[in-house]
Amino acid sequence: TCVYLVTVELTNDKHAAVWAAFITACNSYIVLFSHLANVDVPSAFWIALTSLFCVRFIANWNERNAILVGITAALAIGTKETAVAIVLAWGCLLCWFWLRENRSAKPVLICAAVFIASFCFVYNLFFGWDSFVSRMDGYLFGATVKKYAATTSTLAGYISLYKWFGVHQYNGFGLPGLACIIVGLAVAIRN
Repeated sequence: TCVYLVTVELTNDKHAAVWAAFITACNSYIVLFSHLANVDVPSAFWIALTSLFCVRFIANWNERNAILVGITAALAIGTKETAVAIVLAWGCLLCWFWLRENRSAKPVLICAAVFIASFCFVYNLFFGWDSFVSRMDGYLFGATVKKYAATTSTLAGYISLYKWFGVHQYNGFGLPGLACIIVGLAVAIRN
């Protein structure tokens, strides 16, 4: 949320602000080191953005906000599964407003369809169903889940983290994204 607000203040462009916040929240470096609790920051971002779009959806009840709620809710859960509780609460609240005020069902159905499609994309259910089932077995029944390899607590181990940072940025954003990050770092260091 802070990245979004700062970008709006600096550029006065909401589209640029959403993209800046999206890139910050989807940074593979943060996701890689989620065992250090760094994933709480992007999770809080997606939960806050879902809440913002839910409030706008309740106020305006249109398809645009329904789509945004569906996408951000799936990203909130995909970032950290503990967001399920908040997303379910917002879903119940939206259904309550829908039934209580006798509003149109079309935006709610669009929101649900977009959420399901986004959830399938975020969890790679089309090509990685087995890994998803294995992960859910770990959560629900305590099955063993494979952990990431640890680095040593030496200078060489810490330096190797920079190599893995580059590798994961390349895998997450591709060569153009990695080039933008390198140019951005060079400009920041130069200034």
